[in-house]
Amino acid sequence: MKWYALSVIEGKEINVQKFLIDNLGNDIEECLVPKKILREKKSGKYHDAMKIIFKGYIFVKTNITKQLYYDFLSVPNVLYMVRPGLRKDTNKKEIEYFYEIPNKEIEWILQLLDKDSILMPSKIAVNNREVSIISGPLLNMDNCIKKIDKRKNRAKLEIDILGETKIITVGVEIITTS
Repeated sequence: MKWYALSVIEGKEINVQKFLIDNLGNDIEECLVPKKILREKKSGKYHDAMKIIFKGYIFVKTNITKQLYYDFLSVPNVLYMVRPGLRKDTNKKEIEYFYEIPNKEIEWILQLLDKDSILMPSKIAVNNREVSIISGPLLNMDNCIKKIDKRKNRAKLEIDILGETKIITVGVEIITTS
C-alpha cells in the first residue's frame, strides 16, 4: 500500500477523516491528519492548543484504484487528490496515475508523530544562537530547524513534502538560553 494526499476544505480535516474511516475503511489501511501541540497565551494565561500541521490535507494509505479515486472525490469537503494526472508509458500511450508520496517524505512525518498522530513539543537548548535538541520527536534533527521563536516557544522546520519544500511551525520547550 502507498500513501496519497487529499486536499480538503480547511477546518474540515477531522470530519473528512472520520467520514473516510466510517465509509471507506475497508479500502484504507490508514488515514492520517497530523496535529501538533502549541503553547498559546489567551486572556493572560498559557494553555496547550492542538493544531493541524498541514492545513487542508489528509494523508491516506491505500491501494488506489480508479473507483476509489472517484469515491474520494465524492466525499463531502474533499476538493481533489493531490497531483493526479496523465503520463506517457513506455509505448508513448497516456495512462492515468496517482501521485504517491515518497516513502522518505512520509516516514519522516510518521517518525515525528505519536500513536495519536500528534507531534509533541521537543525540549531544546539554545546557547549563543546554537540550537541543540535535548529530547522529544525532533531529536537528531537539528539541521531541519531554520528559526527559533523563544518568546512563543516555537520552531520553524523546513521539510520536503508533496514535491515542495514547506516551512512548518512546531512547539518546543526551551530549557536554557544565553
